[in-house]
Order: sequence, then structure tokens, then C-alpha cells
Amino acid sequence: MIDLGFKGCKYTWTNKRYRNRSNLIFERLDRCSDHCPMLIALDHSNSKKGTKPFIMEPMWCGHPSFQPLVQHCFDNQDTLNGAINLFQKEATIWNSSTFGNIFKNTRKILARLDGIQRSPSYPLSHFLHDLESSLLQDYDNLLAVEKEFWKTKSRINWLIEGDANTSFFHTSTINRRRRNRITFIKDGVGNLLKDQDQLNTHIANFFRKLYTTNH
Repeated sequence: MIDLGFKGCKYTWTNKRYRNRSNLIFERLDRCSDHCPMLIALDHSNSKKGTKPFIMEPMWCGHPSFQPLVQHCFDNQDTLNGAINLFQKEATIWNSSTFGNIFKNTRKILARLDGIQRSPSYPLSHFLHDLESSLLQDYDNLLAVEKEFWKTKSRINWLIEGDANTSFFHTSTINRRRRNRITFIKDGVGNLLKDQDQLNTHIANFFRKLYTTNH
């Protein structure tokens, strides 16, 4: 269960006994209320995304061609900064060609396995059996990479929660990103700012004032 948060009326229900204040009741029943109208906003597609930062994936370290790539980048640059910049560029290209799109490749393998197993000649075909075994091995390898991918993204204790079901880590990652995204801010006079430009200006002004105030 994940708390969605709440904003708006402080209370969602009242018995409306305004004349007798001793019996007047206000309650907040937001978890299962059918009294105060509520709107759940799940889509924040209007928010602007910044430049995607470079992230080194731990799964790279287990690939035999990764260490030579690192060695190549640092051997061909005179400065540390130059080596790091070259590594980021080369590693991004290498990741795309080596791992590709994990999820797209997984779907392709599953589609091929489905085609093999539906083939009329499948029960008696040694060729199809060998191809199936090879694809199953590829599928297991992709699952291991996918688990490592979500393990890194989720930032939770894999040893406690980990199993073969990567959907748990996918959900954890998506929820963390949503919690970290600022979609609105209430300013000093109580106005709710939702426009991205207003948010940027308000946040910049807040920290500018914070760090330039004399104490």
C-alpha cells in the first residue's frame, strides 16, 4: 500500500450540527470517503524533463568487453577529465550495441519461443528443440540483466525483497520518481504554483534569498 498524499479541504465530512457546537463533528475520511469529492491526478506529462544524466550500470562490470573499453578510454587521454568524458560517450554507445533495449529483446525472444512451440513439427523436430534451448538460455541471461537493472533503479534492499519477479522493482522505481518530482508548490501567501516556469522561478528566488540574507 502506498499513501497517495492529500491536499485541499482539511476535513472531508461533518455532521453539520452547527447550532450545537458541543455536538459538531468534523472528520477526515480521505482513505475511504464518499462524502467530499476527490480527484486523483496520476498524469504529470506536462512537466519538463531535463537532460538525462550519465549513469553507469553495475551490470556492465560483468561483461568481458567492459574492462577493455575502460582501459582504452583512459589510455587515449592525457587528462582525467578527458578520459571521463570519452568514457561516458563510448560507454553509452557500447551499452546500446551490447545490451540494446532489454525489454524489446525479451519480447522478441518470447515471441520466437511462442512460434516454435506452436509449430506443428515442434514435437519431432531436433532443430526446433535446439533452437528453443538456445533461446531459453538467451532469455535467462536477459532476465538476469533485467533484474540487475531494476535492482539498481529501485534503491531498496535486494537481499530482503529480491526474487525472480522484477515487477516489484519496476513499481518501486516509478513510485520513487513520482515522489521526487515537484509538480506544485505553495508560495508564501498560499498561492498554488503549478506552471513549470513559475516553479523554477519560485525555487530559484527562494534559494537566492536564503543564501544572500545576512544573519
